[in-house]
Amino acid sequence: MDKTFSNKLLLFLPAVVSGLLIVLSFPLFDLYALAWIAFVPLLCSFWEKDWKESFQSGFIFGLVYFFGTLYWIYHSINHFGGISFITSLIIVLFLSAYLSLFTALFSALFSLSYRKTRFPAFFVAPVLWVSIEFLRSYAMTGFPWSSIGYSQYRFLPLIQIADITGIYGISFLVLAFNGAVTDLVLLRKRLKEMPLFPLFYITTGVISLTLLLLAVVGYGFWRLHEVRPGRAVPVSVVQGNIDQDKKWDPSFQNEVMNIYTSLSQEALKADPALIIWPETAVPFFFNADPDFSSRLLQFQRQTGAWLLFGSVLLKKPSPAGQELSNSAVLLDREGKNIYTYDKIHLVPFGEYVPLRKVL
Repeated sequence: MDKTFSNKLLLFLPAVVSGLLIVLSFPLFDLYALAWIAFVPLLCSFWEKDWKESFQSGFIFGLVYFFGTLYWIYHSINHFGGISFITSLIIVLFLSAYLSLFTALFSALFSLSYRKTRFPAFFVAPVLWVSIEFLRSYAMTGFPWSSIGYSQYRFLPLIQIADITGIYGISFLVLAFNGAVTDLVLLRKRLKEMPLFPLFYITTGVISLTLLLLAVVGYGFWRLHEVRPGRAVPVSVVQGNIDQDKKWDPSFQNEVMNIYTSLSQEALKADPALIIWPETAVPFFFNADPDFSSRLLQFQRQTGAWLLFGSVLLKKPSPAGQELSNSAVLLDREGKNIYTYDKIHLVPFGEYVPLRKVL
């Protein structure tokens, strides 16, 4: 093997290892504890790299991380979009490459700031990562999928803090812990290069982070076991498990409605106060299709329960054509529309086409 090529492999091996550890921390593997050390190989490797090599490492890390957690998108493109298997994988690879630009930017900025300043990694890494993760969630309409905080969905005591910080608070904690481990691993090298480096930064940081994590987990246990005012309300959740290619086929409209109404009839045995159907559950435009809308309302009034369901709604006409929304509709026991919520952060291509004139 060419020596230059083997050196390149070794140069980017930590990025691949970190990417694989992140993939293992997400479903289907769900080894969420790995996320707390997954970034350490990547962050430590930046000590020997300039910002350009760090940018490249961050890009490779992102390719492994995003393709490993978003590969399943190919199925929708292939099965419902009619695009070949290979082409659909290439499209997902391009999506992963775009998202990897954000991890590459994080890597370059971390490399520049960590090596040349006295800021510890447990501070630099979470601040940069969360800032860029937030940017990724909104730039070019945003793509917030696979945020690091989502890997902790099984760690219930920790994630209760999300009611205050949102998902970004969870990502911050995970990156801060990775940064603290990185500080400890690189401490000897940092002292050798910077003999007057204040250990006070590291020791107080590790102590502060430990206390913060204990406080967050303590808050989580309190929230999980909190006695709340009011009374328990029985809720029935109905999932039709209907193929996407059947859902909007007019010949299957009756079948789809029969599935949801029959399942709801079964759920009524538990005497629920509220029945919940999924996103875009009904195979018609609610209120725009008088026959199916009337059928739905008639059934719902007979249940004696509130109904929350998803529907595509027909809004006012626009110059470009009919304006549609992906909405959640809440009906009271009498079938009155109490509240409608229109989704505002839409999924690219799934719910709208970005750069429509070009694409």
